[in-house]
Order: sequence, then C-alpha cells, then structure tokens
Amino acid sequence: MKTGRIYLWDNIKFILMFFIVVTHCMCMYMPSNNFGEWCHYIWIFTLTYTMPLFTIISGFFYKRRTLDYLLKNYMMPCIIFSIINFVVGYMVHWPQYYDASWKEIIKMLPAMYSLWYLWALFIYGIITPFLKKHLGTGGVIALSIVIISISSFWCTKTFNIARVLGFYPYYLLGILLSEHKEFVYKFNNSYKAYSILIFIAFTALYFVADTFIPGIAVKADSGIPQPFNKFGIFIKAFSYIANTILAISFIGLMPDKELPISRLGAKTMYCYYWHMTPIFILGYGICSQFRGEWYDFLITMFSVPLLTLIFYTKICERITNKMLFIKK
Repeated sequence: MKTGRIYLWDNIKFILMFFIVVTHCMCMYMPSNNFGEWCHYIWIFTLTYTMPLFTIISGFFYKRRTLDYLLKNYMMPCIIFSIINFVVGYMVHWPQYYDASWKEIIKMLPAMYSLWYLWALFIYGIITPFLKKHLGTGGVIALSIVIISISSFWCTKTFNIARVLGFYPYYLLGILLSEHKEFVYKFNNSYKAYSILIFIAFTALYFVADTFIPGIAVKADSGIPQPFNKFGIFIKAFSYIANTILAISFIGLMPDKELPISRLGAKTMYCYYWHMTPIFILGYGICSQFRGEWYDFLITMFSVPLLTLIFYTKICERITNKMLFIKK
C-alpha cells in the first residue's frame, strides 16, 4: 500500500482544472448552444471526461464527514463564491442575466454556474454514509443504474438536481475503486501503453460520433436530461460508457511522480473557487468589445488560463481561507 503524498492525483487534478477553465472560457463562443465546428471538437478534449474524473477522484478519497465539516467545506464556499460569481457576472453584463426574472436568478444562486460541484459534494457527503451502510457494493451498483435512468430522462435542471444526480454514479465508482487501491496503482504503473491507446481510441470515437451528432460532447453531459426515446437513450449510454473509459484510461496514462505541476495540483480547489472571475471580467467583459475578431479567441484562451495561475499562490490561499474562516 502506498504511503505519503501520491503525486498521481495532484498531476491529474491540475490538468483537469486547466481543461475546466478552458471549457468555461469556450462557453461564451456558444450562444444558445449554437456550436461552432472548432468549438465542439475542442470540447471533446476538455469536457467529456474532466468532471466525471474529478467526481471519481472525490469518491476515491471519500470519508464519512460530520455535518459541520460538510457545511464549512462545501456549502459555505458554494454560497460565498456563488454570490461573487453572480455579482461579477452581473457587473460585466453576462448575457444569461439579460432577460432573466428574479425568480430565475434566485434559482441560479444555490450552485451558481460552475459551483454546482460543491453543492453536489455536500449532498453526496450526506447521503453516502447511509447508502454504504444499508446497500453494500451490489446495492450501490444497482442504485447507480437507477440514478442514471432517472437523471438522464426524468429530472429537472432546477437547483442543478439533474447534474447532481447525473454525476453521483461516478462518485460511487470512485468509492468502489478505493476498495481496490492496489489494483488502481498497479494499473497506473503497468498499463500505460494500453491506457494511452484506449484514450486515443475513444477520443477518436467521439470525433466520429461528432460528425453524425454535432456537439455530442455537450449533449452527452451527465447533467443535461435527454428525451426518453432511441436517440436520448443512445446519447446517455454512449456518454456514460465513453466518459468512464476515458476517465479510467486517463488515470492509467498519467505519470505517478513529482512534476512541476504537482504542487499546483494540490491546490486546485482554490482555482475552482475563483476561476470564473477572470472569465467574466476578461472573456465576457473586456474581450466582448472585439468579439468575432480572429485575435479574440486567442487572447481569451491564452490569457484567462494563465491568469488563473494566481489562484494557486499562497497569497490567494491565505485570502480564501480567511474568507471561509479556515485556520491553517
């Protein structure tokens, strides 16, 4: 059994967080889900497996927590940074606010835009101890199938319920993997070539699927319900299978050694809290003045990810901890 800091997870988390920033940057180029060709192809790399794998990792390190811990570490940051996102987004006139009624805006606040994951972790932390105690491994697998069925076709997006339920099977998968840690680390150490090949193959499969269903990377999002018909069933089955395989193969191909990004990977939550701020200010604000110009996309996609590096600094860590009343 491995002891001490395991750099595998830090390396993975930094890469995933970088892709999440890129993904949210690209949202501004997709008004009304009108996917540009360049855009939905890029999302195959940055959207499909990133949050599923983040959720798997959270499940892998699952521990039973007190309600006080869940409130301080998940709900408090969710509320505080949802308000920050809302205020900053409103100030730069993010289009989603233009025609929204106050009732619609209030519905956004419990998990404002990107912060739905904190809301999800809070709920997972409450329900998982009960489920693990009373269902066992077989029951958890059966429950995952039920949850996928409900969240895929018959679930509301209000309060991000569809997204919270849709990603819970990945969380449960992480818990199951944590019961076989030795296998996970052996897989990472011994099957890198196979992992790379599988990752390339399923990425290529997404490209093929995208030629027939443009924007499938977004349409297959686990938080977006689909109509209960053959097309909807195919979309959901394809996404859960392909995204899971991509996520697992990504674990296999990532090096388990200290890299320059390893130290940053240990602080991804700080970047997650703050990353929408430069996206709103620079992407939806400053760069919107020359939207459509060839240099708009380049400036946004390079400058915003670079700016988010400040959220990995000790200064940002200290400021954030004080805001959240965390003593370290």
